[in-house]
Amino acid sequence: MAIIKESIEILPHGQAIHYFIARLPKTHDQREYLENQLHRKTAGERGENKMRKKFQEFHLDENFAALWDIGLMDGDWKTQFDGLVITEKCIIILDSKNVSEDLHFDEKTGEFIRMNSKGQRLILDNPVFQLNKNILFLKRWLGKRKIDVR
Repeated sequence: MAIIKESIEILPHGQAIHYFIARLPKTHDQREYLENQLHRKTAGERGENKMRKKFQEFHLDENFAALWDIGLMDGDWKTQFDGLVITEKCIIILDSKNVSEDLHFDEKTGEFIRMNSKGQRLILDNPVFQLNKNILFLKRWLGKRKIDVR
């Protein structure tokens, strides 16, 4: 008897949401939420792809490694980096924000607000806070592995 080895391929997140939405009735109460999630996911993927293509035009005078879509965990704390550029002198965190519609910054609250064509407000994470959090995480993660970065 031959053993049949099957593998399950995992769909990219955006594609999985797309197929899930296609199976929902038009009037499903979670449809709008899922469509918003799909829009955000595909916009993020488009931004990351643009960044990778642009990065090919970038040249350093020293050796470097570019790593893409890196997920790291430190206990319960996990984070995702769109890209990391590692040189002998430093590590550069790359992050892409692909935001459409009108984007506003409220200096008093530090909020980034996207206004869509329907006049709806969506408060987005402050990318400066995200970058600072990612720097802290990466220093901690590397430090636990005795990798000294200044």
